[in-house]
Amino acid sequence: MKKVLFITGIVIIALIAVDLYQSHITYTYSQKKLPATFDEYYQLKLQESKAKGTRPHNEEKLLKFADKTKIAMLYIHGYGASRGEGEFVIDTIAKKLKYNTYYLRLPGHGTNMDDHKNTEYYQLLDTAIEAAYMSKMLGEKLVIIGTSMGGTIATYIAAEHPDIPDAVILVSPFYRFANPVGNALFFRPFFKTVLLFTTYRERHDPYDDPNDNWTMYWYAKNYWASLHSLLDIADVAAHDDIYSKVSCPVLLLYYYKDEQHQDGSAKVDTMLDAYNKFNNSTPNPLSRKVATENGDHVLLSKYVKSDWGKAEKAITAFLNDIAQ
Repeated sequence: MKKVLFITGIVIIALIAVDLYQSHITYTYSQKKLPATFDEYYQLKLQESKAKGTRPHNEEKLLKFADKTKIAMLYIHGYGASRGEGEFVIDTIAKKLKYNTYYLRLPGHGTNMDDHKNTEYYQLLDTAIEAAYMSKMLGEKLVIIGTSMGGTIATYIAAEHPDIPDAVILVSPFYRFANPVGNALFFRPFFKTVLLFTTYRERHDPYDDPNDNWTMYWYAKNYWASLHSLLDIADVAAHDDIYSKVSCPVLLLYYYKDEQHQDGSAKVDTMLDAYNKFNNSTPNPLSRKVATENGDHVLLSKYVKSDWGKAEKAITAFLNDIAQ
């Protein structure tokens, strides 16, 4: 019996050691030469999407009202998603305020499951940071908007590249899963064990409008293995050292009505904890958090039922303050 316990203990210690080793992920953006103009950059990204066989409505998108507007907006979508996750509400705001707006396509998204699985976390971060640098050309001030994993990435950019955004809007940012079992995946040996027994994940949208096919904008099916990039992004960006460095104004939008009715994908308590730790636990005076009682994890898409009006009002008011 003692021998069994000893061997079990050794195995557990070995697994923990492996997890600590594999989870120690670091990232530093390596500045490279970027195009001289945003239009040149945009055309290069469209060509890249075309070469990758990106599906219609998943490629990059630019709403341009002038060479430079008072505020430019950069939208970063979430894991397995596309601009369809946010453009319904953001388009409405951009057109009303006449703010140049760029929708980024993250690597591995809008193409195919293998591309998604083979995309690494640093490719996601590199692409988003480059897009942020370029988007600054579109406005006197830049506001980065991120949904879910896009919110995680926006958090990282605000923390580690404070010279880029003048403000960020975090829409249901993913820092941890709402489900404790999901958080167990951060323990890499468990994640790898899961991969031995299951191959695919399927998404079931809670609001399927028969007049619109939401599967055009999300991977309805993908590999469990593709989750590695999401876990890695969270390991890099979702912790106190990053939160404390976020000094710019932040608008946090999240779904919460009560304990039984709240975001079922990303943990709300962790979102609020992060918000409270921004700027060394002293949020910028312009920062605010807004809960919607009618929604889901995705709050800005017409393909997921939500209180779009409340989200539009909150974002517009925040942008008006940033524009001052």
